[in-house]
Amino acid sequence: MLRKIVVFLVYIFNLVVFRVEKNGEENIKEKGAYLICANHRSNWDAPILVSNLKRKVYVMAKAELFKNKFIKWFGRKCCVFPVKRGMRDIESIKYSLNLLKDGEILVIFPEWNGEKWKSTKWSGLYGDKNRGSGNPSWNSRRDEAF
Repeated sequence: MLRKIVVFLVYIFNLVVFRVEKNGEENIKEKGAYLICANHRSNWDAPILVSNLKRKVYVMAKAELFKNKFIKWFGRKCCVFPVKRGMRDIESIKYSLNLLKDGEILVIFPEWNGEKWKSTKWSGLYGDKNRGSGNPSWNSRRDEAF
């Protein structure tokens, strides 16, 4: 319930402040697994993306965020789970693969801190394991509010 309230409030905030436009919403069906590999330009990227999808969305986030007890609790309530960067985090990979097998939507940000990971490497791993197909897309938005 908390997740739904937060998603709604962020959605309204995005409409007013960032004037976000949705494109390609028809490509996300009511059922079926989706892996969204998004660029990460600001801390608003995940909330904007999640609030603009009708289905429940799981987000992989850096483990450093979960050191704060409130963020850890809040993140868990909002379907955010940690990944340890700079190493092979098998637990997070298995969890995310299980989400996709269960037909959920998973968001990863393969680019952060100026270090660019190849999206094709990550999406290829998940796509091969789940026999999924890709639907490449892109979105642009204004970086400034108002």
